[in-house]
Amino acid sequence: MDGGLSELIEKLAEISRRGYVQTHRSGNTGIGKTLEDLLDIEENNKQGADWRGFELKAHRKGGQSRITLITMSPKLKNGRSWREFIEEFGYVDRKGRLAIKKTLYPYENDGWRIDATDREILLINSGEVVATWDIDDLNSRLYNKLHNTVFVFADTIGSGSREEFHYNSIRVGESLVISDFVDLIMSGDIVIEMRMHQKESGAVRDHGTAFRIKEDKIKNIFDSTNSIDLG
Repeated sequence: MDGGLSELIEKLAEISRRGYVQTHRSGNTGIGKTLEDLLDIEENNKQGADWRGFELKAHRKGGQSRITLITMSPKLKNGRSWREFIEEFGYVDRKGRLAIKKTLYPYENDGWRIDATDREILLINSGEVVATWDIDDLNSRLYNKLHNTVFVFADTIGSGSREEFHYNSIRVGESLVISDFVDLIMSGDIVIEMRMHQKESGAVRDHGTAFRIKEDKIKNIFDSTNSIDLG
């Protein structure tokens, strides 16, 4: 076993032995932020892995939500700016803002769908290709970020600022299989989620278009996976 991975597993086992720890941030991202703090990892949005070549992904056990693998916004087509994009295709959300929060599939969903060529993933609205992801760029991002990944799972109690996590199991994924990634998108095993809204200034706040996978599909994107109970 890789020396860095062995050290990481031992540190995660130490964290597991603490039992439940209170979140360091309320909301969905609290589970990852808390784990990074416990491992003394500075929070970042960098392209590379978190720990000596291994990316960390924390996830609540039993949750129905998918796990975010990477975020990568598409390149707009037809000369639109992001402001023009959201003003043309957005809707008014519960906070009264123009927003686009949409899960994209290879079949039509409220006029949206995705398709793929040999070189690009296409974002389509009402038959028009409105944006694209370059597959070579996507593969490069995937390899740099996820080539080796440790998924950390936690039981939870409480909610909001009182939520607590017991990090107690991991799944190690080694050697990402990039060639299968687009196929998994087109099969619906990996979905793409747009997450943006327009601020009062008119500027667009993009939380990052996310490529997300269900927990039981993780085994399909790595050459090998290994589950470990931290006790």
